[in-house]
Amino acid sequence: MEIRLRSPARMHLLIRTVLFATTMSLLIGPSAIRAVIPIHRGFEMVLISGFTAMFAALLHLSTNGQRHEIMVGTAIYCAVMVVLLSYTAPAVASSA
Repeated sequence: MEIRLRSPARMHLLIRTVLFATTMSLLIGPSAIRAVIPIHRGFEMVLISGFTAMFAALLHLSTNGQRHEIMVGTAIYCAVMVVLLSYTAPAVASSA
């Protein structure tokens, strides 16, 4: 089976579009989940951790960044997630 690139410009456009859509879903996803579903604080941390891990994997697979660059990008993403989720709908208080 042989794969031929018909147009490198179109292929790059497709790749950029997929990466943009994936990145936006990773950014908006946790806020949307939290706005729709009332969640507890513990699950909120799991939500942030899971989406942060997916973001780190996306950075690793889609860039040629070194480890420290991926770490910085992931730390910034995690900080943005914490801030975004702290200003969206309030979480359900866990009953102790």
